[in-house]
Amino acid sequence: MQPIDSYREKAFFGYRLIELFDGVSKREGFARPDKSNLSSDAVQQILVLSAVEGTKWRDLPPKEGDRFWSRSDGNALAGFPAQGNFFFVQDPNFVQPP
Repeated sequence: MQPIDSYREKAFFGYRLIELFDGVSKREGFARPDKSNLSSDAVQQILVLSAVEGTKWRDLPPKEGDRFWSRSDGNALAGFPAQGNFFFVQDPNFVQPP
């Protein structure tokens, strides 16, 4: 897959970076412009906005301080690295291109 576009937009809590492959969003990242930490409330808001109707997010075991969630339909994963200033939601099969 080759990325065809990615863009940033200002959102209610900061910035959102969307990575598109073949015209489809495969990963969306969220951060504040000043790189400050995202609050637990901001993370919960993003999870709610990223849930398809009829789905829920399930906590996965943390890894080295990073937190992860899986959407109940199996079509999305979310992650919150331990440093706390970036959150992402992605296709479970997404692989960062070199």
